[in-house]
Amino acid sequence: MISFRAYIPRARRAPLSALCLAATLFLGGCKTKEVDDARVYRMGERVQIGPLIYNVLEATWKTELGDGPTGRLPKQRFLMLRVTITNSGGDVRNVPFLNLEDTKGQGTLEESEAAGVPDWLGLIRTMKPADTVDGRILFDVAPGSYRLRVTDAGETGSEKSALIEIPLEMENPVAPAPQASGR
Repeated sequence: MISFRAYIPRARRAPLSALCLAATLFLGGCKTKEVDDARVYRMGERVQIGPLIYNVLEATWKTELGDGPTGRLPKQRFLMLRVTITNSGGDVRNVPFLNLEDTKGQGTLEESEAAGVPDWLGLIRTMKPADTVDGRILFDVAPGSYRLRVTDAGETGSEKSALIEIPLEMENPVAPAPQASGR
């Protein structure tokens, strides 16, 4: 067996070994983004992730929340989602805030200030076994199609998740009725 050590002078072995080690560490850190293997569901479908069962029932776009001086304007547009969440497991679960992802995978966390949102789910979502909550969550995003990332509320780093398609469906304004001419 031929050894490459015989061909490399001893004075150059240490720098070459250091270079190989550095290249190995550098290339090991250059991972491509892992493919997200989360399953994708349509809005209205039952989505079970671990013990939690999610269903997005309705998506509504709003240009403001509330009325008058207490009203609130979005930076872009408010997207209100009506969801149900059921804890089908035997343990208490804390359901985290949910994340809305655009077509490029950029996420927006739901709003923590939701004055003017009817049936808001709230900040703290502790669910006992067999509990079901029905309410709304709020996002401030540009109009578009999105995916809502839902999780099993497991340990950070080992959570399982799924995506729910939220298609863009703007409400069509009602056209004014034609006026009868008064002759």
